[in-house]
Amino acid sequence: MPRTSFGSAGHGASTTARTSLAKCAAAMGALAILAGMMGACTKSSDEAAATSAPAASSAAPAASSAVVTPGASETPPEKLPAVIPNPAHPQSATELLSTLTIAESSTTDKADPAKFGPDAAGLNEDECNVYTDILRRDLVNVGVQPGTSGCGIAYGTLVDSYTGNMVDYARPDAGTKTVVVDRIVSLDNAWASGANQFTDEQRAAFASDPRNMQAVSADQAKEKAGRSAAEWVPANKNFTCQYVARQIGVKATYGLTVTQAEHDAFAQYLQTCPNQLVPGWEGPAGK
Repeated sequence: MPRTSFGSAGHGASTTARTSLAKCAAAMGALAILAGMMGACTKSSDEAAATSAPAASSAAPAASSAVVTPGASETPPEKLPAVIPNPAHPQSATELLSTLTIAESSTTDKADPAKFGPDAAGLNEDECNVYTDILRRDLVNVGVQPGTSGCGIAYGTLVDSYTGNMVDYARPDAGTKTVVVDRIVSLDNAWASGANQFTDEQRAAFASDPRNMQAVSADQAKEKAGRSAAEWVPANKNFTCQYVARQIGVKATYGLTVTQAEHDAFAQYLQTCPNQLVPGWEGPAGK
């Protein structure tokens, strides 16, 4: 910048000007110092934020550790898979029906549940057994009853396969059962179809086979009782074909016979669903 000359005549003005310049320089210096301080403050704030960030993330697990998980004793056992056709062994119900032996009932006696092992008698619905396994498989919106190792059911809803209706599960201590586990092929029917000649082990295997068990409304199970498919099928037509196919599958699995009336009823129902597969078919038992 060019230097300005004021001359001797303007000595007072020059003095005044020098004084003003000095004041301006001092003011500018103060501003510079203030700017530096502000920059330092900004840097300190950024460093503080960067330093505090890890602390926030390290505190996150503390919140999750406060979540209370149920104890292992109250965790429900693994749920049974739904009964569906086994893709490894697709089997036509119509074809399998043709392999069943037609014979008259071998006995008119009623089955004694005690002869079918522990799973055929009245099981405790607050214990872990095949009965509660089936309830947990077939009910929806299930709540676990405390103190039952995750097996007892406090509440739940059943879409009844036999009727298609919704049924609320009632605890055994409620006085009246609303949902029970029914055997597709009843103990009485199995007994008259050859199970009376089974070994104890064979009868126990039959009684605890989940493919032959279904949670249903108590009134429908009572209505069906021990009747065969020649005498009774579910009112729910959307379930009829599966019901018939499961009966055929169970009879074929355990080598049980069918009467001529049963065979004809099976064949008639399957005319409406000729491509029906046998749910869960794995071949004859023991093979």
